[in-house]
Amino acid sequence: MESEWWLINKDKVLKLFFLFSKIAYNNMTKVQEWLNDKYPSKAKSEVKKIEFWPSKEIFSKGDLVITGFPNLETIDIFGYGYIKCHFPLLKCKIKNCPKLEEIRIMSCQMKEFVTDDLPNLIALGLTCNNLTTLDISKYPRLAYLNCAKNSNLSFPLQTLIQKIKDKEKGLAELQTELEKEKNKNKLLSEQLEFKVEVDNSKNFIK
Repeated sequence: MESEWWLINKDKVLKLFFLFSKIAYNNMTKVQEWLNDKYPSKAKSEVKKIEFWPSKEIFSKGDLVITGFPNLETIDIFGYGYIKCHFPLLKCKIKNCPKLEEIRIMSCQMKEFVTDDLPNLIALGLTCNNLTTLDISKYPRLAYLNCAKNSNLSFPLQTLIQKIKDKEKGLAELQTELEKEKNKNKLLSEQLEFKVEVDNSKNFIK
């Protein structure tokens, strides 16, 4: 009987299921709304850390813009949940956060990660996302990078190699300048010694 009932009513049940799922999804909080509510504009200057850990709340997928936090030092966002991602991102954009030192955005299904220059960033963790590109050239002090488990992302070796080449070029130029300065000082020293010898010779003649 149950199987007959299911065969008769299957389409109606599935339609209701998808309808309620859509309603539930539309009623979910968006990630940007969560950020704006938790860290309002008037308190941005006081925020040193933005963090999210999996909880009962599950957000709808969307873009996240983190901007205008002048004293922000750390971002920790972990989207992983036992059943599904709690903090799904399409794109994360970070700008006007000059003091950022550490960023960890993990297991968020993120497809795009964009920032402006972050001169103080030393650690970047973006594991278990869906990134396809990653530019780290804006992070001159970066010492730690983990972008594992982004299946379509080629590790940004070219950017690292370019950074190394730029530093080597800078060191070579500095060494050349030091050599020039050394030679200049040597020449001055020789000229000074010659002048002293000449003066001594004049005094001896007198």
